[in-house]
Amino acid sequence: MAGKRDREKLRDRIKKALRQAGRTQKDLESKAGLSSGTLTRVFGGRRQLDLETLSAVADELELEVSDLVKGTTFRDLLASASEPEPEPEPEPAAEPEPEPEPEPEPEPEPEPEPEPEPEPAPKSTYVPPPTPEPEPRSRKRDLPKKALQFLLSMVFGE
Repeated sequence: MAGKRDREKLRDRIKKALRQAGRTQKDLESKAGLSSGTLTRVFGGRRQLDLETLSAVADELELEVSDLVKGTTFRDLLASASEPEPEPEPEPAAEPEPEPEPEPEPEPEPEPEPEPEPEPAPKSTYVPPPTPEPEPRSRKRDLPKKALQFLLSMVFGE
């Protein structure tokens, strides 16, 4: 993974090319076929830069990929892409395998006897006790009424 300094160098080179072309990073991303914020995530280290993205950005800025990655660890992307893939060695011709002998057919298993049906459970005679009626809740708007009743009972005594 590229270090912070490498990402900053790449960011500075891209920003400089954008300023010279009079373009924005958002415009570059859309023209290069990248999703919005891709370059921001690359510059912040939250996304790995791949050769395809790098090539799309360089093409859109009309720069060489090597100019963008010069002096950074991103140049390893170019080195890995330029190395030719080793050709796979031809496999030796395999000898035909002898046909396997047919397996004898297994004897059919006897069918199991059906299980007797379980007896239905007796019906429950449990009746839950009745729930008591909840007391009405007092509300804030009831407070002045209660306060007035209290004062009247203090004055007139009830």
